[in-house]
Amino acid sequence: IKNTIKYLSSVLPLYLTSSYFKIGTISLICIYLKLWTIIPMVIVFGVVFIIAIYMKFSFADSFVLSMTNLTVVCIGPSISAEIGDSRYKFILASTLTSCLVFQVCLGILLLFFNGNYTHIPVSMILDPRNTKDLNILNLIVLSLMLIGINMFGFVLAIQNYSLI
Repeated sequence: IKNTIKYLSSVLPLYLTSSYFKIGTISLICIYLKLWTIIPMVIVFGVVFIIAIYMKFSFADSFVLSMTNLTVVCIGPSISAEIGDSRYKFILASTLTSCLVFQVCLGILLLFFNGNYTHIPVSMILDPRNTKDLNILNLIVLSLMLIGINMFGFVLAIQNYSLI
């Protein structure tokens, strides 16, 4: 039980921030950019898939890892036979990839929200043309950006944990 508590206390912050950052970002992109959401999703999936293949994970494991890492940090039981410490290296690379792509998307949303662009589809919940809603949207986007940076910090913090 002591090892389980130690493991959970070391990786739980990563899993929670990862889920909040990725799902929150994907939700905002879906709401405001509609079908354009496919572009960052395909980029993250493709790059993570290539990383997994390059790291000598099997094709099936690479596909599963690419799909699951769209929304959470996940390594599952997958192990690369040829690269030592492949699990941590994969988590690091996939987190960096999603962090960079989603941070760019959040930056684009901030630009759209604050640049008086009229072609943004208006949500029934928060309208960026309304000053109060714009402030709330800016706060949400900036909090997601900070969580994304923290998520990457948590990956670096678990580097020495042996069960990963």
